[in-house]
Amino acid sequence: MFKSKKIITGIELGTSKISAIVAELCESGEIKVLQYATESSDGAIIKGEVTDVEKATEVLKKVLDQINEATIFPDDTIFLAITGGHIKSQEGIGTVHIHSEDRKIREDDVVKATKDSMHLQANESSEIINSISSYFRLDDKHTLRTPEGHEAYKLSAHSHIIYGNNLRISSFSSILERVGLDHDKVHTTFSGLASMFGVLTEQEKEEATLIIDLGAGTTEYILIHYNGILNSEVLPLGVEHVINDISVVLDINEKKVINAILKENCLDVNNSMTGMVEITTSGGKKTIKIPSSSFVKIANHRLEEIFKLIKKDFDDATGVNLPKNIVITGGGAKISGITDILKSVFPCYNIKVGKPIEITGITTDLIEPEYAVLCGLLKYAALELNIDKEVKSNKNIFSKCQKIGKKILDAIEF
Repeated sequence: MFKSKKIITGIELGTSKISAIVAELCESGEIKVLQYATESSDGAIIKGEVTDVEKATEVLKKVLDQINEATIFPDDTIFLAITGGHIKSQEGIGTVHIHSEDRKIREDDVVKATKDSMHLQANESSEIINSISSYFRLDDKHTLRTPEGHEAYKLSAHSHIIYGNNLRISSFSSILERVGLDHDKVHTTFSGLASMFGVLTEQEKEEATLIIDLGAGTTEYILIHYNGILNSEVLPLGVEHVINDISVVLDINEKKVINAILKENCLDVNNSMTGMVEITTSGGKKTIKIPSSSFVKIANHRLEEIFKLIKKDFDDATGVNLPKNIVITGGGAKISGITDILKSVFPCYNIKVGKPIEITGITTDLIEPEYAVLCGLLKYAALELNIDKEVKSNKNIFSKCQKIGKKILDAIEF
């Protein structure tokens, strides 16, 4: 636990919004939100990638100006969410042979295997965002979370490595630098990983869960199985693509589509689909009526496509059956009937909308799916900062990786 007051700042530069949150990490382990602010990204970020640095900087500065400067920005406690279609993942495997007479696995063996598993097999333009120790195997047969003390001839450490293009990652960090923050001391975190920490219960982690974060410009997912994180990816598709499809097919301005969705709830797949949606033309002189079923059919087609891509992607990558639970979060999770669309692609599984959990303080508007990443950053920060404290006197930096893996695995049962 934390023995002194610790302030943490989380920043999300998303396609639809730019947000910041400040919380206190209490001695009890409680995460207490002190302040948060959010503003529209105003087109500065598209599909999770920075397209207008000047505008993104302006919006972030506006967000930070709304937060009391006296409470934030210690340089070593800023966590930044990173996303984008360039982000990929791969499994890392590190192996050591046990040569001791008793064949017992010791801490040094675990550290070396974990270190070796976290090497990125990619080109020089790639940069690791997060490396997570997932699980261990003994003699290619037995899978466990904590191998120390067991007997084996060979120990294999399996890690999940999330990485992306270094130039695109630096474009996010540079925005923080432009508003006066030291980007070299910013902790970058994959947005999908933050969502996982933000909304999943311990039971969902134990039973195995696929979490999908359906955002405005991207959709991220992470598959957690009994033996750790098996896969994670980013699809450059999101709610904005649904809106664009409706706009193109029905020949309606995108802003009119958004207004119709908000006012008429015309994407509800559970409605009778017999009603009409009234759209006023730009000049305001003419009103047209469009069947709500047209909105639903177009949206369903795009959303089903996104979910089918996810299913095919991790089926091909992991070769395992689907987990027991599927949790959808992000702004797109608020689309009425979204769980029914999911069930059409993922039948026979527990499906629900995920909202931030275990966050206290000023949270009235935060307990909504669109704040999964922002709140998840705080929970991930609490984990990492506690681990930093545990290893502050240890010169071996990879022991930190080991402890991070152990902390995460403690939350993911076999």
